Amino acid sequence: MASAVKKYEYLHIVSHFVVALKKMRSFLLLSAAFTSAFASASTVPQDMQDAGCTWDVSKIVCPENADLRGADLRGADLSGAVLKDANLLDADLRDAVLKDADLEEADLDEADLSGADLEGAILSGADLSGADLRGADLSGADLSGVRLLDADFTGADLWDIHIQWDELETKVP
Repeated sequence: MASAVKKYEYLHIVSHFVVALKKMRSFLLLSAAFTSAFASASTVPQDMQDAGCTWDVSKIVCPENADLRGADLRGADLSGAVLKDANLLDADLRDAVLKDADLEEADLDEADLSGADLEGAILSGADLSGADLRGADLSGADLSGVRLLDADFTGADLWDIHIQWDELETKVP
Protein backbone atom coordinates (compact mmCIF):
# COMPACT_ATOMS: atom_id res chain seq x y z
CA MET A 1 0.00 0.00 0.00
CA ALA A 2 2.83 2.39 0.83
CA SER A 3 4.32 1.94 -2.62
CA ALA A 4 0.96 2.73 -4.27
CA VAL A 5 0.77 5.98 -2.27
CA LYS A 6 4.33 6.91 -3.26
CA LYS A 7 3.50 6.17 -6.92
CA TYR A 8 0.42 8.41 -6.67
CA GLU A 9 2.45 11.21 -5.06
CA TYR A 10 5.12 10.84 -7.73
CA LEU A 11 2.53 11.01 -10.56
CA HIS A 12 0.87 13.98 -8.88
CA ILE A 13 4.20 15.85 -8.69
CA VAL A 14 5.03 14.98 -12.31
CA SER A 15 1.61 16.19 -13.54
CA HIS A 16 2.09 19.52 -11.71
CA PHE A 17 5.56 19.78 -13.24
CA VAL A 18 4.16 19.16 -16.76
CA VAL A 19 1.46 21.80 -16.24
CA ALA A 20 4.10 24.27 -15.03
CA LEU A 21 6.24 23.55 -18.11
CA LYS A 22 3.27 24.12 -20.43
CA LYS A 23 2.52 27.44 -18.73
CA MET A 24 6.17 28.44 -18.98
CA ARG A 25 6.23 27.52 -22.69
CA SER A 26 3.10 29.64 -23.30
CA PHE A 27 4.65 32.53 -21.40
CA LEU A 28 7.90 32.27 -23.36
CA LEU A 29 6.03 32.17 -26.69
CA LEU A 30 3.98 35.25 -25.71
CA SER A 31 7.09 36.99 -24.44
CA ALA A 32 8.93 36.29 -27.71
CA ALA A 33 5.97 37.54 -29.76
CA PHE A 34 5.74 40.72 -27.68
CA THR A 35 9.48 41.34 -27.88
CA SER A 36 9.44 40.83 -31.64
CA ALA A 37 6.47 43.19 -32.11
CA PHE A 38 8.02 45.83 -29.85
CA ALA A 39 11.40 45.59 -31.55
CA SER A 40 9.89 46.10 -34.99
CA ALA A 41 7.75 49.00 -33.73
CA SER A 42 10.73 50.72 -32.16
CA THR A 43 13.13 50.36 -35.07
CA VAL A 44 14.59 53.60 -36.35
CA PRO A 45 15.23 53.43 -40.13
CA GLN A 46 18.95 53.47 -40.97
CA ASP A 47 18.82 56.80 -42.84
CA MET A 48 17.34 58.34 -39.69
CA GLN A 49 19.91 56.72 -37.39
CA ASP A 50 22.63 58.21 -39.59
CA ALA A 51 21.08 61.66 -38.97
CA GLY A 52 21.16 61.18 -35.19
CA CYS A 53 17.51 60.20 -34.73
CA THR A 54 16.68 57.93 -31.81
CA TRP A 55 13.73 56.00 -30.34
CA ASP A 56 12.24 57.74 -27.31
CA VAL A 57 9.61 55.63 -25.49
CA SER A 58 6.93 55.67 -28.21
CA LYS A 59 8.24 57.75 -31.10
CA ILE A 60 11.25 58.69 -33.16
CA VAL A 61 12.95 61.95 -32.17
CA CYS A 62 15.45 63.70 -34.43
CA PRO A 63 17.74 66.56 -33.50
CA GLU A 64 16.70 69.94 -34.89
CA ASN A 65 17.99 70.43 -38.44
CA ALA A 66 18.46 66.66 -38.91
CA ASP A 67 19.89 66.06 -42.39
CA LEU A 68 17.63 63.51 -44.10
CA ARG A 69 18.13 64.75 -47.66
CA GLY A 70 17.21 62.01 -50.13
CA ALA A 71 16.43 59.55 -47.30
CA ASP A 72 14.57 56.37 -48.26
CA LEU A 73 11.72 56.19 -45.76
CA ARG A 74 9.19 54.43 -47.98
CA GLY A 75 6.42 52.84 -45.90
CA ALA A 76 8.15 53.71 -42.60
CA ASP A 77 5.99 54.11 -39.49
CA LEU A 78 6.95 57.55 -38.24
CA SER A 79 3.78 58.13 -36.20
CA GLY A 80 4.34 60.96 -33.75
CA ALA A 81 7.94 61.47 -34.91
CA VAL A 82 9.60 64.77 -34.01
CA LEU A 83 11.23 66.13 -37.17
CA LYS A 84 11.27 69.88 -36.44
CA ASP A 85 13.40 71.81 -38.93
CA ALA A 86 14.50 68.53 -40.53
CA ASN A 87 15.97 68.67 -44.02
CA LEU A 88 13.91 66.13 -45.98
CA LEU A 89 14.74 67.63 -49.37
CA ASP A 90 14.00 65.03 -52.08
CA ALA A 91 13.23 62.35 -49.42
CA ASP A 92 11.20 59.29 -50.42
CA LEU A 93 8.29 59.08 -47.98
CA ARG A 94 5.88 57.19 -50.23
CA ASP A 95 3.22 55.40 -48.16
CA ALA A 96 4.94 56.44 -44.92
CA VAL A 97 2.83 56.81 -41.78
CA LEU A 98 3.41 60.26 -40.29
CA LYS A 99 0.26 60.48 -38.15
CA ASP A 100 0.60 63.28 -35.61
CA ALA A 101 4.25 63.82 -36.61
CA ASP A 102 5.85 67.19 -35.87
CA LEU A 103 7.32 68.51 -39.13
CA GLU A 104 7.25 72.17 -38.15
CA GLU A 105 9.56 74.25 -40.37
CA ALA A 106 10.79 71.05 -42.12
CA ASP A 107 12.19 71.29 -45.64
CA LEU A 108 10.15 68.83 -47.72
CA ASP A 109 11.04 70.50 -51.03
CA GLU A 110 10.64 67.93 -53.86
CA ALA A 111 9.85 65.16 -51.32
CA ASP A 112 7.69 62.24 -52.46
CA LEU A 113 4.85 61.93 -49.96
CA SER A 114 2.44 60.18 -52.32
CA GLY A 115 0.08 57.91 -50.42
CA ALA A 116 1.54 59.05 -47.08
CA ASP A 117 -0.63 59.25 -43.96
CA LEU A 118 -0.12 62.74 -42.50
CA GLU A 119 -3.33 62.81 -40.48
CA GLY A 120 -3.00 65.36 -37.68
CA ALA A 121 0.61 66.17 -38.61
CA ILE A 122 2.09 69.57 -37.75
CA LEU A 123 3.53 71.05 -40.94
CA SER A 124 3.34 74.73 -39.98
CA GLY A 125 6.04 76.75 -41.70
CA ALA A 126 7.24 73.73 -43.71
CA ASP A 127 8.44 74.02 -47.31
CA LEU A 128 6.43 71.65 -49.51
CA SER A 129 7.49 73.29 -52.78
CA GLY A 130 7.41 70.72 -55.56
CA ALA A 131 6.38 67.97 -53.13
CA ASP A 132 4.32 65.04 -54.44
CA LEU A 133 1.34 64.60 -52.12
CA ARG A 134 -0.87 62.68 -54.54
CA GLY A 135 -3.29 60.49 -52.60
CA ALA A 136 -1.86 61.57 -49.24
CA ASP A 137 -4.10 61.83 -46.17
CA LEU A 138 -3.65 65.28 -44.66
CA SER A 139 -6.91 65.33 -42.71
CA GLY A 140 -6.61 67.46 -39.60
CA ALA A 141 -3.04 68.51 -40.47
CA ASP A 142 -1.73 71.98 -39.58
CA LEU A 143 -0.58 73.63 -42.81
CA SER A 144 -0.41 77.19 -41.50
CA GLY A 145 2.34 79.21 -43.13
CA VAL A 146 3.50 76.43 -45.47
CA ARG A 147 5.16 77.02 -48.82
CA LEU A 148 3.29 75.09 -51.51
CA LEU A 149 4.72 76.29 -54.83
CA ASP A 150 4.24 73.49 -57.43
CA ALA A 151 3.13 70.94 -54.80
CA ASP A 152 0.81 68.25 -56.21
CA PHE A 153 -2.22 67.47 -54.03
CA THR A 154 -4.12 65.45 -56.65
CA GLY A 155 -6.46 63.05 -54.84
CA ALA A 156 -5.18 64.10 -51.41
CA ASP A 157 -7.56 64.12 -48.42
CA LEU A 158 -7.59 67.72 -47.19
CA TRP A 159 -10.53 67.36 -44.80
CA ASP A 160 -10.33 69.67 -41.79
CA ILE A 161 -6.83 71.00 -42.54
CA HIS A 162 -5.70 74.07 -40.66
CA ILE A 163 -4.41 76.72 -43.03
CA GLN A 164 -4.22 80.50 -43.00
CA TRP A 165 -4.73 81.69 -46.55
CA ASP A 166 -3.38 85.18 -45.86
CA GLU A 167 -0.06 83.72 -44.69
CA LEU A 168 -0.03 81.29 -47.59
CA GLU A 169 -0.38 84.07 -50.13
CA THR A 170 2.62 85.96 -48.73
CA LYS A 171 4.83 82.89 -48.86
CA VAL A 172 4.05 81.86 -52.43
CA PRO A 173 5.79 84.13 -54.94
